Amino acid sequence: MKTTEPILIDFITDFDLESPSRGTVCFQAMIQFEAEDIFKQVASEVHIVTINNKNLTVFYLLDPDISSHHIPDTLYFTAENAIYRKNISLELHGISAVNGKYVLTITPTTAHCSDPTLYELRAKKNN
Repeated sequence: MKTTEPILIDFITDFDLESPSRGTVCFQAMIQFEAEDIFKQVASEVHIVTINNKNLTVFYLLDPDISSHHIPDTLYFTAENAIYRKNISLELHGISAVNGKYVLTITPTTAHCSDPTLYELRAKKNN
């Protein structure tokens, strides 16, 4: 991953989320989603992808049940919409059509995804 955003670099470095041998940032996390009248907490694997030529970083929440909770499963990172609480969590602020303004908190629980998830990500990358 080749991000230049200090907040994101600190988050990835502090939690040791980047796997040089795998060339990916994928990890298990506890996700908290808060909107006006909603509070949900779910576990999910998270995949972070940086598209350098577009200067874009995307967070993918990989648990298939995420959307059934009306939680966005694709989140765009910008330094303006993120707050990093050192060694605790990363907060992403946004607006969804369903829930309006929200805060989504990502707290890593492991530094890597499961082997089946990593296998699937590699397969998609090679296609």
